[in-house]
Amino acid sequence: MWLRVVTRPEGSTDGVRIARPWIWAGTIPLALALLIGCASVNPMPFQEFSKSAQDIRTGADKVLETDYEMARERMLRNAKTDPGTAIKQLTIDRAVGPQGEVKDFAWTTTGEPLFLTIRRYRRGVDDFNSVLVAYAQGLANLAGPVTMTNEQVTEMASNLTTNAKEAARGLQLDVNQDKLALFSTVAVGAFQQYLVSKQRSDLRKALVENQEWIVEVSRLGGEASKNMATALWQEFLALQNDMNAKIATAGAGARPTAIEEKIALNEKFVDQLEALKTLDNAYANVPTAHAELSASLQAGPFSLESIRELSALGKRLERLYQKLKKQDAGGS
Repeated sequence: MWLRVVTRPEGSTDGVRIARPWIWAGTIPLALALLIGCASVNPMPFQEFSKSAQDIRTGADKVLETDYEMARERMLRNAKTDPGTAIKQLTIDRAVGPQGEVKDFAWTTTGEPLFLTIRRYRRGVDDFNSVLVAYAQGLANLAGPVTMTNEQVTEMASNLTTNAKEAARGLQLDVNQDKLALFSTVAVGAFQQYLVSKQRSDLRKALVENQEWIVEVSRLGGEASKNMATALWQEFLALQNDMNAKIATAGAGARPTAIEEKIALNEKFVDQLEALKTLDNAYANVPTAHAELSASLQAGPFSLESIRELSALGKRLERLYQKLKKQDAGGS
């Protein structure tokens, strides 16, 4: 676009506009600075992180549901041959506190059967995954077109911190209160600053401030996975000893069937452990994926490798679920 400069004697006001290059020289850089300063956030990494968290939650819940059903059916089969042990394990009593006080809403049982342990862990793991899903969705909202208020951010932080603590207590995990409280005491202010400025640098600062919180939540989820694996091992070792004795005492005609039963048990157990290992890997990967969100807000290239790895782990949980479901349909 060309500007025609028309020169008129000083003081002329005959209606012809006089171009003043110094005005344009000052206006153009200012406009560019405003555009650069208010550069919008790329929502894609945040959307992928949110979807990956949901994939992990769905896959984990399906796997633990199948584990629960398999353990429950095994308990029922064992009850037919050893009803005394089954009745003892299935007898629930009122829990008593350390000072001898009776707890109205708590229960206990002698030698908790595996299916009840899995039921408890399934609920706790789902609580943890719900925290991660809600947080990831909140980030996607902040990075996208959805408008959040200061009050909504404060409420989100408070709810997620409370839910994480409750899930940890339910699974009897060692909670670092200071680290889980970081969200509500430190990072929330940075998120609120971003709501005002809409600057990528402020959103990145909020994510960096909240990194310790996400590390602690992920650590607790990993502990839950490992504790669940320990419970599976305890029952598997007992069942394996019983099957070894059965194979040793079986006659020539019955031995092949007993060996097939042990092979089926081994296959199920290995796949159950693989599913829990996959879930543990997912929790270990979450802090790195969260850090990738921070990196995506800086200038230059960035990687989404860990975020996509989370999604792949979620899909692997789904495949293991399908495999366990097929095995369960065949009996054990």
